[in-house]
Amino acid sequence: MSIDCSKKTEFYKRFKSRKHASFFHNDDTIITELYVVSTFLKNVEINGEKTLSCNTIPNDPPDIRIETNLRTIGIEIVELVNQKAIEIERENFYNLNEDLKISMDDSQKYETELYKFSINYTKKLDDIIKSKNDKCKNIINTFDSVILLIHSDEECVNYYKIKEECNIKDNNFHEIYLLQSPGKVFRLK
Repeated sequence: MSIDCSKKTEFYKRFKSRKHASFFHNDDTIITELYVVSTFLKNVEINGEKTLSCNTIPNDPPDIRIETNLRTIGIEIVELVNQKAIEIERENFYNLNEDLKISMDDSQKYETELYKFSINYTKKLDDIIKSKNDKCKNIINTFDSVILLIHSDEECVNYYKIKEECNIKDNNFHEIYLLQSPGKVFRLK
């Protein structure tokens, strides 16, 4: 039995942008970055300062430059996401049955990947922080403050586990925050 092409095409239009951990996601990186930083600024007060301007930087790092009434802040944004789960989800689009449902095998692969990520995400986050620290080491002194803003819509990501298992202190960032949907902000450093 073949799948009705118009039905599959309509499904693809809705599916092409990822569903997994998608609260902050947009296919346009600049829109995502601006949305993430505006959500962050709405939910955290940076030393009682007034934001005067917020701009993307074409030759990042950092991704965003914020001018306040007191200082200039650079914000480097990174997403903590289960990339393998996203890949499995996207692959599954091509393996749909006639009812546009994912097979049991594919569903099991996805669930297994979610479980693996829930155990190992702090190691991934340590690698991300190290990589971003290396990328930003030359700009640290060009801003009054440089913030690493980690955003994640992964249900398993837990502030307390990160504080306990990740090496948050050994880097050049002045501050590190975790932003989770729908706008929960946790200061890590």
